[in-house]
Amino acid sequence: TEDTKCMCKEFKEQIADPNFEGFCHCMLYYKSLKD
Repeated sequence: TEDTKCMCKEFKEQIADPNFEGFCHCMLYYKSLKD
């Protein structure tokens, strides 16, 4: 399922937030406001 991928479900929700910038909770991905 999607949840077994390392791209955290929580981070997908953060990506959907245009004001979020930072690492996901597993520290593998970083979202920049420039993206």
